[in-house]
Amino acid sequence: MKWRNAFVGLLLLSLHVSAENGADTSFTQGLAEAKRLADTDAGKAYDGEFAKVVAPRFSDIVSACTKNLGPKINFQVVFVFAADGHVQQVLTQGDQPAAACVGDKLRDLRLSAPPRADWPVQLSVNISPDNAPRVALYDAKFAADSLQYSRDFYSKVHFVAIADISFGPGGTVQFKYDRYPNGGPERIQAGDGEFVRKNGKAWLRSNDWGETGKPVDAQTSQRLNNWIALIDARLKGEPASNDPSEGATVMKSLGREDKGEREEFVFEESKEKPKAKSYPHISFGRFKNAQDEQVLLSHFSGTMRLGQREATVKISFSHLVAVNIQETVAGSPSPATSPEGGKSEAAVSLLDGKLRLDIPPDFVRDPDDPKTPKTLAKFSRQDGAWGEVLRGTHGLTPEKLDDYLKMRVAEYSKGFSWLPKDAHLQWLRKEIVVIEGRKWADWRYVPILKGKKDYRNSPVYTRFLTTSYKGQLLEITFTTNLTTEPELKQEIDHIMDSVHLEE
Repeated sequence: MKWRNAFVGLLLLSLHVSAENGADTSFTQGLAEAKRLADTDAGKAYDGEFAKVVAPRFSDIVSACTKNLGPKINFQVVFVFAADGHVQQVLTQGDQPAAACVGDKLRDLRLSAPPRADWPVQLSVNISPDNAPRVALYDAKFAADSLQYSRDFYSKVHFVAIADISFGPGGTVQFKYDRYPNGGPERIQAGDGEFVRKNGKAWLRSNDWGETGKPVDAQTSQRLNNWIALIDARLKGEPASNDPSEGATVMKSLGREDKGEREEFVFEESKEKPKAKSYPHISFGRFKNAQDEQVLLSHFSGTMRLGQREATVKISFSHLVAVNIQETVAGSPSPATSPEGGKSEAAVSLLDGKLRLDIPPDFVRDPDDPKTPKTLAKFSRQDGAWGEVLRGTHGLTPEKLDDYLKMRVAEYSKGFSWLPKDAHLQWLRKEIVVIEGRKWADWRYVPILKGKKDYRNSPVYTRFLTTSYKGQLLEITFTTNLTTEPELKQEIDHIMDSVHLEE
């Protein structure tokens, strides 16, 4: 039964799309209609979207629904999608409990709007030992598609790779590689120093992103280039072993691993004629609550030949923050006006227009700084007041927001070294609120001088709004810094009240 392991469900996804409006919703006629229209351009396009959404979940679902049913299983399920892309109806034959099980577990599918309402998609499951080679082909396609998506995604963000290379008795190499897109700087941090280059020019030994530094020698430069070549080869999916006697490389699925908030899809980079007992493993991962159904390359581990030596290589792939940031100024002939001071404002748009907030003209947008990659945008005033929008790199789901707030409040409640001895930190608010249907942590504080009760003339009035956006932290901060004017506090409240975030 080895043929039925892992990605058993991705087998022969015979996915066909019906483009006929008002088709009979009975299973027999719906299935016939889907088969008849399987070759239409519209059908192929929607078929591809369906496959991408279903693929990561399908193996576990089919395995659970077909357990103990014998070596050969063959059934069909027809999903009928409504005009908005949700599953309107699931059609199966009455004598196929496994088909009904699969249909129920995939009933929560949500795709883009189909070309027209009542759009059926056929899913065929055909399991037998004879299909094992075709299962492997589908595994390879899933891995290849995920690698392509990873290459495209990582090319547009601050990409990070952390490598650990062990040569056994010959020693160990560890380094971190950062790369910004669009000709931005590259950085390698290793045991013998920090190295930076920009636009593919010469490497510098530098600890300030190449603002200063000294050129490295040719041998060091070649070593750094070799390390990057290793990272890029893994990202491109180039085989770790090129022994021609073993045949071509085969990406074999080993199944899915539950990592709590994340899930990992693990593959073995095997061979057609394997000689070794084990081969490198490649993992693709995503946050479970992520809006994007695609998965990203996250880990590589295995033994491979580097130069003349065998090495055990482990690489973790990740990113910090997307740099595709849009900033737009409201195009209305009459600019927005703040109710507190009659000042015109600019509507700043971030995260491809999903996040918007009103910024008064006395705050200016600071230039982006590659040394602070988590910062989506930063604003400042001449008197020291400032604001910042951060995009975190670690998972934060909505249900974890309360724990996050308690942790941060506990950290801040310990006080700050810069506070005057006769001052204490006073919390003005520290609770979970719902804004436009989304949970936010709303937390605000101000240091109060001894004997004072009114915070409005106190310095360092600070407000935070924190939420979970696509499985990661999103945090907005504005503070008066050392400015004491009450009007500025009202201005900051107006900025925070203007925050609007869409999915």
